[in-house]
Parts: sequence; structure tokens; C-alpha cells
Amino acid sequence: MGLRLSDGAIESYRTEGYHFPVPVFDAKEVAHLRGQISRTEALLGGPIVGKWNQKPHLLFPWLADLIRDP
Repeated sequence: MGLRLSDGAIESYRTEGYHFPVPVFDAKEVAHLRGQISRTEALLGGPIVGKWNQKPHLLFPWLADLIRDP
């Protein structure tokens, strides 16, 4: 892949035990996903909680697509 963490990021991982943030989506994808979340929460009348948060990828096709995106 050719992608590598900087020496500072590696050292931070060694001392802190994690590396954050790791950008995985471009701005267009982020805007699309935020829109999907907002529309879903508007339909539900609030955050995705309770019964809607049990395997939500089975309930919301956009979320199923997200978790299967290579």
C-alpha cells in the first residue's frame, strides 16, 4: 500500500496504546453518511438507540453498505 505511520505516531501508539484518528472516508463520503444518519434519526424521532441499535445493519441498507465497504 505504501502508507506508513510517522515515527511520532508509532511512538504515540507505543506509549498510549492506540492511534487516533485514522481517516477512512473522504469529505464527500462523510457528508453522505452524516446525511443518512440525520435522516434515520429524523424518522425515528431521535438517536438510533434501543431496539433500533440491535444489529442496525440489518435494518438500514445504508449501514449494511457501510460495513461491507472494502
